[in-house]
Amino acid sequence: MKHIIRHIPSLLLGACFVVSGWLKGVDPYGTSLKLSEYFRVWGWSGFVADHPLAWSVCLCAGELCLGLLLLSGVFRKAVAWGAVAVMSAFTTLTAWLAFSPMGMSVQDCGCFGEAFTLGHGATLLKNIVLWVLALWHLWVVRAEHQCGLKGWRTASCCAVFSLAVPLYSAVWLPPVDFLPFGRGAALPAVPGFGVYDGRYEEVTDSLM
Repeated sequence: MKHIIRHIPSLLLGACFVVSGWLKGVDPYGTSLKLSEYFRVWGWSGFVADHPLAWSVCLCAGELCLGLLLLSGVFRKAVAWGAVAVMSAFTTLTAWLAFSPMGMSVQDCGCFGEAFTLGHGATLLKNIVLWVLALWHLWVVRAEHQCGLKGWRTASCCAVFSLAVPLYSAVWLPPVDFLPFGRGAALPAVPGFGVYDGRYEEVTDSLM
């Protein structure tokens, strides 16, 4: 029982990564718009800012793959260090969103895609909890020895599946759509519906 309890935080962390990566992965275009919003606020331009969809696919696939690796239990020490690094970056980002005047111009961090949103304070608290879970997982596996490439087949399957989800959703219709803009919907009657051009100027009326 004690052995199982020690690994519950790791399972919770992996499940959260899977949920977050999946919800963003079924809508890579929405995630790319959120990334573009970050790039615009930071004043970034050039190669990074010009390819938000590619970065969106990488982010969604990486987050989903990390969660699957945590749940599958392969390459535990390397995955543990990766989880700590990712959660350190996410926690720093959400702290900036919560306390920086410039960060407050971003309404939502985009952690769970369009499925549901959290305020910056709630998001920061969530990420602190997940960061602590990542540190716990690293402490649990700190003395384990890596056995070569054992588990590479499982890791490869996780990577292929994780990349397939956002790529499929980018090329074809997403398997799950959390927005109220589905086929057959009366778009002008949908609350909050708007279309924006590359300069973030609304063009809904002219398009209609």
